[in-house]
Amino acid sequence: MENRSKRFFLGLLLISIVAALPGCSTPLTTREKAAGIGALGGAAAGGIIGSAVGHPGAGAAIGGTLGLGTGALIGDQLQGQEQKQQEQQQRIEQQSGEIAKNQALIEELRRRNIEARETDRGVAVNLPSVDFQFDSAELTPEGGGRVNRIAAVFKNQAPGRKVSVEGHASRERPDQEAYNQKLSER
Repeated sequence: MENRSKRFFLGLLLISIVAALPGCSTPLTTREKAAGIGALGGAAAGGIIGSAVGHPGAGAAIGGTLGLGTGALIGDQLQGQEQKQQEQQQRIEQQSGEIAKNQALIEELRRRNIEARETDRGVAVNLPSVDFQFDSAELTPEGGGRVNRIAAVFKNQAPGRKVSVEGHASRERPDQEAYNQKLSER
């Protein structure tokens, strides 16, 4: 009887493997791999335990079912972790690419004698003195030249990049703030 049980169990195992092979034309997911390992491990353990009580087939079936369920649950959790890691890796690669682009942009600006540095918000360019013509919203020729050089670098090195311009007007007189506001609206 014992020899017959072993043959039955081996036959069941062989049939399971042969039946699973046609479904393997695409790579198995982590969940599927874990479910398969759990099913085979459970069937083997169930078959051995079932042999001890005289019912190897029933033991293999019960063990395989329990192993399948447990393996699928564990595999599902592992697959979720893998997906999170892949998403994290993609974000890291994207941010590394942005950092490299920013560094190249800063180097180009510095080659053109333009003060630039990297900040949390991106690349900051400092123009300590961009002068406007008196009583005008127009830049002086020198100030316009500086702005144009910076614009050319951004156009060539970072097309499509959003640029935020911040500036401060002089407040030498008490009424200067209202005057500057009207001037900025021209």
